[in-house]
Amino acid sequence: MIEPTYPHLIFEKFDQLFRHEVEILLPPYFSHYFRGFFSGERSFERYVDYFYEVFKVTKADKARVLDIGCGFGLMSIFLGSFGAAEVFGVDLDAEKIAGFKSLLKYVDIKDGSIKAELGDALDVGYPPNSFDVILANDVLSHIRSIDIFLEQVPPLLKPEGRLYIYDDNNKLFLPNFFRYRKFWEMCEKGPVSDITYRGTDEQLPFADMRREMILKLEPNFYLSELKYLVDKTVGMYGKEIESAVYEYKDAGKVRSRKGFKFRNPRTGEFPERPLNPFRISEILRDQGFSCSALPTFFFGNLTGFKGNIKRSLQQIFWLIPSLSFIMAPSFRILCLKRKA
Repeated sequence: MIEPTYPHLIFEKFDQLFRHEVEILLPPYFSHYFRGFFSGERSFERYVDYFYEVFKVTKADKARVLDIGCGFGLMSIFLGSFGAAEVFGVDLDAEKIAGFKSLLKYVDIKDGSIKAELGDALDVGYPPNSFDVILANDVLSHIRSIDIFLEQVPPLLKPEGRLYIYDDNNKLFLPNFFRYRKFWEMCEKGPVSDITYRGTDEQLPFADMRREMILKLEPNFYLSELKYLVDKTVGMYGKEIESAVYEYKDAGKVRSRKGFKFRNPRTGEFPERPLNPFRISEILRDQGFSCSALPTFFFGNLTGFKGNIKRSLQQIFWLIPSLSFIMAPSFRILCLKRKA
């Protein structure tokens, strides 16, 4: 394990932040998102250990870094503080970017080396060869199209640049299916709770959202027709739902279906989508990357019986990193862009 060297002042300010309520400084979403740190269930120091390890394995020292789906910007802030030359944090959620900017003021970073920008992970707007390092930290399981991401993001890296991917939705770790199943069902059918709302940023279940969209296209459907269309459009979004409605009106049925059923019908984003790390590595290798598994990283306190088990597993994963692709709920991939 790499021993971190903390930027002490910034670490102390964040440590103090998580010991108090912060609604005055930051939106309530921040307290919800990091509730494990406020409750003491998760160790913030352990989280910073993770940031430092990412900084080292991606060789981000003096590098130009793009943090896609940066959220509230904690990783961006710490990578910049560890020594990255510039860090650009991009996220689609305006509330998170506002919080990110508040945190930059809170830790007194004013030199412009760390930037919080509102933007789409699938259209970040930078020219090719702009970055030495790109981070996709817990992003791919949420974005509306992995294929577009893996097509548009790699060209942004310079030759020999590094793409780092972490996600806690490992499709090959079967217990994840049971872990997320109830959450998926609540997102689709309700009831909307604090957990599902903050997981999707929607006040309605997905089924009710599709019902509204269908009625907007055709308000005169019978209840039976409406129910049929709501069921048949599960997993679709935007124009896909519109096409399904027109298909039903023309042919009396909807033939197309989606494999994964739980999806925001307005934005196309997923609350949590299982991913195959071997498949992602294969796609990137076809695009000229050398990809390797990194050992999974456990964020919780490694104490007690469960902590000892995680500590033992982590030692195994450090010896054989690819085992984490099938034996851990999360996975990490580091990809090096080969020279043309």
